[in-house]
Amino acid sequence: MACGQAESGTIRQLIAKVLALAIVVSGACYAIVEFTPYLRLFGHERVLYIALHRAQQKFPEAKVVVLGDSVCCQLYKPNSYRKEIVSLASNYGVSLLGQRILMDIWLEHNSDAGPQDIALVVNPESFRNSLNETFTYGYVIKPFWCPEWRNRFDDVESRRIKAFRFYWLSQFPYVRISDWCPSEIPSFAQEPHFKECHLSQISIYELKKMEESARRHGVRLHILAGVVRESTRTRDFGVFKRQIKEGNLEALFSEYFPSAKYLPDQLFLDDVRARIHLKDPEALGRDALGLLKLAGR
Repeated sequence: MACGQAESGTIRQLIAKVLALAIVVSGACYAIVEFTPYLRLFGHERVLYIALHRAQQKFPEAKVVVLGDSVCCQLYKPNSYRKEIVSLASNYGVSLLGQRILMDIWLEHNSDAGPQDIALVVNPESFRNSLNETFTYGYVIKPFWCPEWRNRFDDVESRRIKAFRFYWLSQFPYVRISDWCPSEIPSFAQEPHFKECHLSQISIYELKKMEESARRHGVRLHILAGVVRESTRTRDFGVFKRQIKEGNLEALFSEYFPSAKYLPDQLFLDDVRARIHLKDPEALGRDALGLLKLAGR
């Protein structure tokens, strides 16, 4: 009887130790995710968390703030400080919804700064993101659909988020530090399907909100094309330009097509999945697109 009681006590102690360890590990995990998310070592979204962290800092010397996709991120990495140029660049998966939230966070934390220019540098393909991507869960829902930022979603945007299976599970610490994404990706029936380069309905919606936010904060918003392959110079942008006109975005896109920096095809990667990326972005210098010229206007 005494032996059985001793064994039972040992098992209870072992279970208690395992539970205590699980609580400690869970607490550590939660702390990493909630208090230092930009230090995430697990998953591919680390670049976004760095940008999100920087958006909440003050950079009094900043003259130009850069937002953009992964091509922009090649040229202006968010973890490199250029004093006059602060980069919040991320990637395609962040979508224009995520770019808009990043911009608003920056403006609210730097409201006392002097006149600034915000440059949104995106490849034409990035405008087609309709939030119906596998990347949306990791780059939009997990980082932004949290209690701190959730009030930045209006009804239109919230409905898109809630269309995702298990969107409500996105804030669970173990989900946030993983690359897990629900297998079921929503399809938004009202979204037109174009084979040509185009703007998604949500991109048009977010661009208008960004334009209004920039006006409200007294900053200049520039939409720029960045670097593109020389072979795409004759690409058909008929649908794209028609949408700009119909959406009353002509003033916002006045610099877009003239700003395209065409480079020889051999400077870009050949992988079909990464043909828009440069082989050696550092060869173009620290201000590859001459963004500081914006501040002089």
